[in-house]
Amino acid sequence: MNDAPERLVAVYDANILYSAVLCDLFLRVATAGLVRAHWTDQIHEEWIRAVLRRRTATSPIEAVPFKVLIRLAGAAVGS
Repeated sequence: MNDAPERLVAVYDANILYSAVLCDLFLRVATAGLVRAHWTDQIHEEWIRAVLRRRTATSPIEAVPFKVLIRLAGAAVGS
């Protein structure tokens, strides 16, 4: 039997991923091993739509690199 505590799974909603400050904070929490971060493609699409609605100068193509970075971060923390 493994005595190591099982990490909680935390679903990171679009509200977390949309905000740069919250996204950074919560990815750090996951990277520190306090939780296992998880999100879906639907959550990704939701925060990208929110960015495009609020920042009319941003095109979908500009949001893609950030989406890729978040996916890479998620892979690193076990999303």
